[in-house]
Amino acid sequence: MKENRENASTFTIGRGATISDIEDLFSKLPAATEPSPDDTSILKVATHQAKDIFADIWSAMAVGTFCRHMEQNSSIIMWGISKITEPVEESKFVNSLPGLTAVQMASSVVSDGPYGELNQDYIERVISYHRRGILEEIGGTTRTLCEFDPQQPIALALLGELPEKNVGDQRRLFRQTVLQFRSDLEIGVRNRGLNPADAGSMRQLTTFLSELHDNSYNHGRLDSSNIRKIRFLRLRKHMATNKQELARRANSIPMLQNYIENITRDDKSLAIIEASISDFGLGILDHFLRSPYGSHLANVDRAELLHKILLERLSAKGEDPGAGQGLSKALRAAKQMSAFVSLRTAEFWLGQSYLEPDATLTLQTMRDMPTARVVGTHWQFIWPQPV
Repeated sequence: MKENRENASTFTIGRGATISDIEDLFSKLPAATEPSPDDTSILKVATHQAKDIFADIWSAMAVGTFCRHMEQNSSIIMWGISKITEPVEESKFVNSLPGLTAVQMASSVVSDGPYGELNQDYIERVISYHRRGILEEIGGTTRTLCEFDPQQPIALALLGELPEKNVGDQRRLFRQTVLQFRSDLEIGVRNRGLNPADAGSMRQLTTFLSELHDNSYNHGRLDSSNIRKIRFLRLRKHMATNKQELARRANSIPMLQNYIENITRDDKSLAIIEASISDFGLGILDHFLRSPYGSHLANVDRAELLHKILLERLSAKGEDPGAGQGLSKALRAAKQMSAFVSLRTAEFWLGQSYLEPDATLTLQTMRDMPTARVVGTHWQFIWPQPV
C-alpha cells in the first residue's frame, strides 16, 4: 500500500481494493488528529469499480481522512488516468464517491502523468447548480445527494423554488428526495407498480436520515479546520442472481455476509438497498465531547460513551422529552425493518444485524477488523428488497 515516489510517501487505493485493504490503509495513513503541513505524502486513487459492498464509501473515507491530515497540501493522483478529457464532469472518477471527495477536499487533483489538473471549483459548480446537488442522471444503481462546505452547504434540491426558505421546507424536500431515490431504485416500484411509502419503520428511518443530515450541517462542518468538506446521502441498489453471489461481495465483513446469507431460505435472486450518509467533521463522539453536554464526560471510556450516545438521551436539549432520542429510534426502526446497520467513526466500527427478532438494539464491535481512526461520521443501513 505504500511506496516511495520522488521523495514522497505514496499511498494507493486500487480499483479492486476491498474493505480489508482500505482498513489496512487507514492504519498506515498519518494520524488525522496530528496535521503535518510540511508532509509530502500523496494518495493515488483509482476509479473505484469494485463490487464489494461499502468499498466505495470506505475509499471516500480514506480520501477524506488523508485530506484532513494534509490540510492545504493534499495531492490526489487519479491513478491510471494519464490525460484529462472533456467533459471532465462526466468522468467516472469525478462521479465516484472517492473521486468526488477528492474534488472537494484535496488541495489538488492531478492526472497520473504530466498532462493536467482538475478544475475542482468548476466541477463543484456543475454539481451544485446544474445538477442541484444530485450527482447522477436517471438510470444506474445509485442516487447521491451532495453538499459542499462552504460553497453550497445546502443542496438546491432541498431549497425548492420559493424565495424564502425555512427548516420545515428543507426537511419536507429531504423526505421527497429520499422517496424519489427509492422510487428510482427499489425493485417493487418497477416490477409491481408499487409506490414507495413514507410510513411505518421506513418513515422513522427517513426521519433519522433527515436528523443526521441536519446534524452534519449544524455540526459536521464546524471545527478548527479550514479545509473544505463534503456531505453526502447515497442510496444504492445491489443485485445478484443468488444470495451466495451477493454474500461474496461482503466477504470482508463477516457480520454483513452472514446477514445476506440468511435473508432468504432459498437460492433465489436477491436485491438489497443500501442507504449511507457521511460527513467529514469531528465525528459523533469528539463533537459530543466538545459540547457543553459532553465536556464533563471527557474521562469516561470512549467506547462506553459512544454506546451511551447511541442509546440514551445524552445529547438532549431543553425540556423536550423526545430530544436526543433520534439515534435509538432509528435503531428500533432498523430492527423493525430487519435491516443491517453499520457505523464507522473515529477509532470505532460498530454494526448489528436485526434479521433475528431477538437481536439486541446495541451495536456490536466489529472485532475482526482493524479500527484505526477515520475522519467524520459514516452510517450505512441495508434492508432486503423483493425481486
